[in-house]
Order: sequence, then C-alpha cells, then structure tokens
Amino acid sequence: MSNVTGKWDGGYIHTDASGRKLYMIRKQVNGVRYEISTRAYSETAAHAQLKLFQANPGAYDPNGNRKRMPSTSMLSWSGIPRLLKGQAEQRQVDR
Repeated sequence: MSNVTGKWDGGYIHTDASGRKLYMIRKQVNGVRYEISTRAYSETAAHAQLKLFQANPGAYDPNGNRKRMPSTSMLSWSGIPRLLKGQAEQRQVDR
C-alpha cells in the first residue's frame, strides 16, 4: 500500500508499493497549486527536478520534455481566452 512518509524541501515523500521513496513537488506559485511527481527516487535527483520546476512551473515536465508555448507574435487578442482555457486544461491533465 502506498502512503506519504515524510517531507522534503519541495513537498512530500511518497513510499510506493515496492517501498521506494518517490519525491513529490507540492507548491503554490502565483496562486496556482502544483502537486506533481518528480519521478525521482533520491533526494539529490529530486532537488535537481525542483530547480527545473522553479525555473518555469507551468512548463515543468519531469521527463525533461519542454512544453511548447505559443509565440506571442502569433497570438491575437481574440485568441487569449482560448489560450488560457487550454493552459488550465493542460494543468488538469498533468496532475
């Protein structure tokens, strides 16, 4: 059975069914709450992932893939609501 077994600088430690410690990020940045796995099983690796998260929380991907953000030169005023809706939906998918 999985459970929360401790805290670290970026959030909490989750012990999986195999007994491995998985480091999770739990932060609130600019009013947006994030709770996402670092996919790291050591504190050193988790801290490296935390630095990547802190650099750009909205685009953070523990796999190292960069999420593409639309070019501002291609964004019109009429497209802003659609962009914001897409970003909100993506945050829900990432959780």
